[in-house]
Amino acid sequence: MKKLLLVVVALMAQALCFGQGGAVVTFTGRDVDGHYVRPDSIVVENLTQQWTETMYWPDTVLTLNVGTGIGNMTMAGGIRVSPNPFDGTAQVEVPVSEAGEVQVQVTDMLGRVCAQYGGRLPAGTHLFRVSLEHPQVYVLTVWTARQRQSAKLENAGCGARDGIVYAGMADNEPMLKLTPAQPFQLGDEMRYSGYAGPQRSQTVTRHQSADETVQLVFIQDGSPCPGSPTVTDIDGNVYNTVHIGDQCWMRENLRVTRYENGDMIPNYGYSSVFPCRYAPNNDVNQVHVYGYLYNWPAAMGGASSSNAVPSGVRGICPDGWHLPSQEEWIVFWHYMDAQSRYACYIDELHYFAKSMSSTVGWDATSYPCSPGNDQSLNNASGFNAYPAGYCYNGTPMAFGYNTYFWTATENNFFGLVCGRPDPVWVIHEDPTSGYSVRCVKD
Repeated sequence: MKKLLLVVVALMAQALCFGQGGAVVTFTGRDVDGHYVRPDSIVVENLTQQWTETMYWPDTVLTLNVGTGIGNMTMAGGIRVSPNPFDGTAQVEVPVSEAGEVQVQVTDMLGRVCAQYGGRLPAGTHLFRVSLEHPQVYVLTVWTARQRQSAKLENAGCGARDGIVYAGMADNEPMLKLTPAQPFQLGDEMRYSGYAGPQRSQTVTRHQSADETVQLVFIQDGSPCPGSPTVTDIDGNVYNTVHIGDQCWMRENLRVTRYENGDMIPNYGYSSVFPCRYAPNNDVNQVHVYGYLYNWPAAMGGASSSNAVPSGVRGICPDGWHLPSQEEWIVFWHYMDAQSRYACYIDELHYFAKSMSSTVGWDATSYPCSPGNDQSLNNASGFNAYPAGYCYNGTPMAFGYNTYFWTATENNFFGLVCGRPDPVWVIHEDPTSGYSVRCVKD
């Protein structure tokens, strides 16, 4: 019976060793020119299990264990174990307040000594590498001349034979591993976003089923979109692009006169059914800067209303681009509102209309934080919205005072007004009205 019990225990341990599933994701960062960028933080989202964790430098390795972890590290009495749980081998940091003899010992839950170290160490933080053969819970204990400290070790895998190796002093912050205390299954849809100072990386989304190195590409807001610094419409008009957050926008208002199939967009009348376009301020000489104003049928190009992300409505936009939905504008709004570098403060409240407005063309106003006040401070984001005004009953008006942009969502548009510090939303709007159009890359 005793022999049978030992065999069962051995088989269970072997199952733990070989049955551990998961994925190890290592992150690195670069800019669009291929230069290294150190991520200050990385937001990890499991879209399948609906949880979010944030890694902070120097953490660059994400360990996703099938099942549920218990945290990225264990800290007890100043001892730091990372990762914890671990897969056979862990790094242990031990602070020593003064030079002297130091004893480090690992015991299992029955009190049996599995590994130990003894030696004289100087004051400072010291690194040890602990290797444990069997998957179970252990206790690590450190004795110095003045104190005794302990920490729990969770070995989830199978290492080499039990042992402790002194690895030197922690002169630099070591690379840590994040093991989220969250559920994970192979194939879960994961999303990764990196942050480095004011820069945010492009979002990486994948179904994580294996070990992988993920390269986060950091793009400065206001820069041309990688791979698409310009876009050309059917008329041959060339538009600059701008990367803001996770979105790639046209940096200029649309000024096309035809759909991609060659059909003309009439430049007269007004209608809630038929497409129309208008020159801002009734002056065709302004079109090259301010773009045309279009009614909603023109902007949509016969497509149905959409509030999806992305909208899926190409409408009047060039191939590979689309008319943004209300939800896509809300994504833009939330991103801009969350960036302190785009904020203009009135007392304790912050606003961002100036940061997306052009530096010229607005009617002057004394209202603080509005596009018309001290225009030289506008356009921190590079969005470069010009005050093209709008068209009502076929008549352009409010040139220099405001600008509005159609969405792909019925009766809904986004806009800026020279004397308002924040953008405006308008709903239940007349589709015969003429507004500007900005397209977003698919």
